[in-house]
Amino acid sequence: MASDSSASEGRTALRAATDDIHRRLHEHPAFLDLAAGRIDLSGYRTLLCRLHGFHVPLEEALVATAFSLHCGIDIRPRRRAELLRLDLSDLGLTETDVAALPRDEQLPALTSPGRFLGGLYVKEGSTLGGRILARQLDHILPTGTNLGRRFLADDDPHGGSHWRACCAAFDTAATLGLTAEMAASARAVFAAFESWFEDLR
Repeated sequence: MASDSSASEGRTALRAATDDIHRRLHEHPAFLDLAAGRIDLSGYRTLLCRLHGFHVPLEEALVATAFSLHCGIDIRPRRRAELLRLDLSDLGLTETDVAALPRDEQLPALTSPGRFLGGLYVKEGSTLGGRILARQLDHILPTGTNLGRRFLADDDPHGGSHWRACCAAFDTAATLGLTAEMAASARAVFAAFESWFEDLR
């Protein structure tokens, strides 16, 4: 039976591997404006478009890998790119507009269990803290509803249990010797995310 310290090795390694990129993203002007409640509607729409372009290919890659490797984690109910599509519809984009949005084509391969879990960490970690950010949009969106902010609000009642299942998978993978591969994958996916937002200043 793993000790308490080894049981949390996966999560600890993932946090450490991505901490510097995560901190830089918090300092990105678009995310700073969002967190401070000063983003305007045009800027918010642009941010959602860019998020859509990253999350669609990431989720597609994760679904494909989970299916081919029988990873035991079904992310299909948590495909949050659909929430971005609905948010963009609320903000006036048509289905044709959304379908034509550019997508990040530079994502690293997620074709092994360790790489899959590293990518999953980035995807699921992006939901944490979103509800606080959602409340920072009251100056540009109707209050008392999630219209236009479904992605951030993430009111899935099963979200907490899904995140706990993911954390258990990270920690189990660490006991199987996949720590380095998971951490490298998470860092690579986070780096792709950072690069995807680099010109959005």
